[in-house]
Amino acid sequence: MKKKLKLALNVLLVVVIFGVIFYVVRTSMESVFQQLAQTNLAIIFLVVWAGLLFQLIEGANIQTMIQRSVKKFSIYDGFWCSCYTAFMRVITFGAGTIVAEVLYYRDKGLASSKGFGLVSLRMIFYKAALIIFSIVGLIFFGPQLLQESPSLFAGVIAGIVVTFLIIAGLLALSLSITLQTLFAMLANKMFKSDKWRDRIDELNLKVFSIREMVLHLLQDRSILIKLILLNLGKLFFWFIVPWLVFQGETASLGFFECFFYTAFASILAGIIPTPAGLGSLEFVFTLLFRPLVGQVAAISALLLYRFATYVLPFLLGLGFAAYRKRRSLKQEVQEIKEEDSESK
Repeated sequence: MKKKLKLALNVLLVVVIFGVIFYVVRTSMESVFQQLAQTNLAIIFLVVWAGLLFQLIEGANIQTMIQRSVKKFSIYDGFWCSCYTAFMRVITFGAGTIVAEVLYYRDKGLASSKGFGLVSLRMIFYKAALIIFSIVGLIFFGPQLLQESPSLFAGVIAGIVVTFLIIAGLLALSLSITLQTLFAMLANKMFKSDKWRDRIDELNLKVFSIREMVLHLLQDRSILIKLILLNLGKLFFWFIVPWLVFQGETASLGFFECFFYTAFASILAGIIPTPAGLGSLEFVFTLLFRPLVGQVAAISALLLYRFATYVLPFLLGLGFAAYRKRRSLKQEVQEIKEEDSESK
């Protein structure tokens, strides 16, 4: 009876997930699919390939980080991890993203504590690559951005500083046990509610998990360089998407200008509050590109950028999650049949 109840609950869960997927598609993806229907097939093909190459490089990035702890972990395991995490991010509205990724690593043989460290380390390298592209962009296009919009220029500077401080803080805490202990003591004195104490405990767990991986990376500089290059490479294929879209539009914009403005939009999205119900990336992307290419072309590029970075990984993760769930449901049905036949 317990197995039958478990099967019934799993089927109910699948129904609920499909309901959430229908809601998400109708509310946040419908405009993307409408834009796809109006876009040249050649542009769609290039955008899809850019999105896939990002996920493949991300797979190599994860595999490089995890290979010391889990030997049998391929690039394709990392690819599907990235896609599955993207799917879970959408259907849990961001709440279950980290848990889903940690559980995926645990299924592959990595302890949950190290899984949290890997999630944090992946975020650190992503943000480090974003800082690098943003600084290079400011060197070449900073004066232009300052002339067009001093507030956005200041925002990019602030985004770089805030992102750098987040990375530096996590690394400093993870490399210094004394600093981590001091942080825990101060946090316990400052925060008395259970909610904030749980958050501090979670942060300490992540920091402690990062330490071993960071120390290993510092000992092997070749892996450190490889991870930086992989993260720069994966972002490259996301940041070229708007330029690919503009090739099919009447808008004309140089490759490097378009590329680095996309980097500016990404780093700004991390510090600008969401206005009027719009996503922060959508807001700053339109704000940056509208003076350069016009409203129509900017929105077209934004929607296809969302397809490559948000919808495509979600769809791939949906297929992967459906395959895993179908296999587990078949196994549960088979176990129930075997028990029923034995009881008879």
